[in-house]
Amino acid sequence: MRLCCILYLFLLFSCNINPKKNISQDEDTNYINSLDAVSRVYYNEYIVNDIDMFDDTLYITSAEYSNCRFKSGVGIYEHMLSSLKFDKCTFEGYFALNQISINELNLSNSNIESECEFSETQICKKLLLSNLKLSNKSKLVFNDVSLPEYIDLSNNLMIPYEIDLLTATHGGHNYKTKINLFQSDVSMIRMDYLRFQLCFDSLDNEYNFYGGNMNEAIINVYESLLSNFKIHNQLTSYKLLDIEYQEYLDISFFKWRSKISKLWWNFGYNKEYIFLNMFCIVFLFTIINFFILGYLQDRVYHITNIPNTINSRNNWKKIVLKLWYSLMYTVTIYFMLSFKIEKLKYRNPMILYIFAIHVLGLISMAYVANFIIQK
Repeated sequence: MRLCCILYLFLLFSCNINPKKNISQDEDTNYINSLDAVSRVYYNEYIVNDIDMFDDTLYITSAEYSNCRFKSGVGIYEHMLSSLKFDKCTFEGYFALNQISINELNLSNSNIESECEFSETQICKKLLLSNLKLSNKSKLVFNDVSLPEYIDLSNNLMIPYEIDLLTATHGGHNYKTKINLFQSDVSMIRMDYLRFQLCFDSLDNEYNFYGGNMNEAIINVYESLLSNFKIHNQLTSYKLLDIEYQEYLDISFFKWRSKISKLWWNFGYNKEYIFLNMFCIVFLFTIINFFILGYLQDRVYHITNIPNTINSRNNWKKIVLKLWYSLMYTVTIYFMLSFKIEKLKYRNPMILYIFAIHVLGLISMAYVANFIIQK
């Protein structure tokens, strides 16, 4: 009797330490069942007939498929994942993500032969869709998607159906999604540039190595996207991208040209800035001239009707008068069309200071004339 009990316990213990395998495979069908309790799975060169993965009973947070062929469809529903990668996989049927929260999704280098739909899905970090092989039936659909920090849509020259990112949001988060559209058909991608920013940081020198000019290719992306916004009358998106494009084209030291243009009139999109900047320039030179007005009148350039010295027993009155005459001196130099040559003291290097005020005034008046003409 005792021997029988020992034998029974031994058999029971042996069964408990050999649980069922996580992965079920029946001929050409492969799927993950609801008893899985692993954190990461990996598949290589599988042929899958029909797969419904990652329901809410699973504990899998990360999975990778390499060189797999999905014969029917792939559906991932109501699950939280860390990362999901399909490397060089073929999807003959649909691919659907519904009510998923995931940090990183990678479909790069995959062959998508049907519809790929992202619905009510939050992608937090990265969405990688570069170098896709799309058929005439391939369609990428984004429905109520929360955008990630980075999207790679590069190297997709053949896009049969329009990719609409207009309804995608950031789920309340305050950031712009960096998007890579290098060597892609930008005319087939719709977006609101309030939510995006072009990004080419991840590019290497491989394109240059094969004889391409990377700078020209990047310029082509900007111009193609600008044309896209213009065709669809997306004026705000066009403005934001054009400003970014002008900054990219600036090759000056520390990009000082684009910085001045942005400050002066925001690359022509906020021409009212000209008047504010003119006021600031006049105010700045007035304050400077307040302290050197007598010196400028005596030794640099004399203006009639502005006294060299101000005599008054009332100090406050003296300050106000000097400030007034400093303003008149500045305005006269700033807006005059030409100097009276006989009044210039050429030997004094401070004449360069007077010329600087005058040149800035001429430039300002030219911008004002442009503003009036275009009105």
